[in-house]
Amino acid sequence: WTADSPSAGPQHRAGALDTPVAADGEAVLDAHAIERLRGFQVAGQADVATEIIHLFAREAPAMLAGLAEAVAAGRRDEVERIAHRLGSEAALVGARKLSELCRGLELEARLSQPASVAEIEEAAQRAFYALDQMRLIAAA
Repeated sequence: WTADSPSAGPQHRAGALDTPVAADGEAVLDAHAIERLRGFQVAGQADVATEIIHLFAREAPAMLAGLAEAVAAGRRDEVERIAHRLGSEAALVGARKLSELCRGLELEARLSQPASVAEIEEAAQRAFYALDQMRLIAAA
């Protein structure tokens, strides 16, 4: 992921947070999920939302690489495990589309051999870019 990724440049939708939207008009991030994370904040403690988002930004690229490798090698159990983890973490930070695609891949891995992770990689790029544009991973 790079901040200047050409395919990752969403438009913005005004709201509680200035949430980027994909070309299809769907929000890239769920601002409510980020607000829920902020609701766990304890006075005097580190910023919980920022820490969780930074952790996602640091770990997701390796999960994506592992997912692509597992799909290419036909390791369905590993695809299912990584897709589940990535999808859960994406949901936590509000990357709804990425989470939905991961859930679909997880199910596909249970039933048959998944074909590709390209759509998941694209959704992840959009989510990283959106988090960066919202200044939520600038220091990650």
